[in-house]
Amino acid sequence: MRDFFRGVRDFAGSFAWFRRTPTQMRSALLSAVFVWLIVAAAVIAFAVFLPTIIIAITPFANEWNPTWATIFRVGAALGLFAAVLYLATKLYRSLVVIIGELAYVKLRRAVAAHVSSGLEPRRESTTRMLGTAMIGVFTGVPLAIVVFLLSLIPVVGFVLGWIVAAVAAGRDFGRDLIAPTLNDEAALAANRARITGFGIAANLTILIPFVGMMAMPVAVAGGTALATRIAGPAATEA
Repeated sequence: MRDFFRGVRDFAGSFAWFRRTPTQMRSALLSAVFVWLIVAAAVIAFAVFLPTIIIAITPFANEWNPTWATIFRVGAALGLFAAVLYLATKLYRSLVVIIGELAYVKLRRAVAAHVSSGLEPRRESTTRMLGTAMIGVFTGVPLAIVVFLLSLIPVVGFVLGWIVAAVAAGRDFGRDLIAPTLNDEAALAANRARITGFGIAANLTILIPFVGMMAMPVAVAGGTALATRIAGPAATEA
């Protein structure tokens, strides 16, 4: 757990990159704000219709005791919302990097140069990123279903669902942030807890109103710096 919380602290310290690389951070922020507003509007619209959706998909609860029916439906609603947020953040992260691809490449390289790293963040083709984004969202659907099904367990189910969604999203996000700079499976495996802590903190920050707009450039800059820290002799400690 020490390494996990170390990763959380790594993310908290990543906001300092607004001071260290201000030009690159501002450029990367543009696509993050644009996509965040669109995705947030879609999620809010879903939340407005969520009570109606839950009642429609749980007609069997109409015959239950009103108190138990309400408890069950509230848990199911929270679980379904967690599943949608899980998929929404995956889509958001992909779209931001695709739309602002050049800005994020420049940001990663600026961070690597700032810490005098020997690593060279690579640039991927738009086609490859689009394919990766589509696969990521598609493969996330089964886990989103699991999150919803967990929420059907009375009282504790929605808590389990939110935990599973947070951990799964954070684990994937952490690896995605490191991969463009460091492609070393041994180093990634050795620092899995730290990377996961970083990813969970970054992904949860995306969900915070308005602050979430800054989360992507902060996460990308911090993830690049973290990659240099765990790369061993290939990079210099920031």
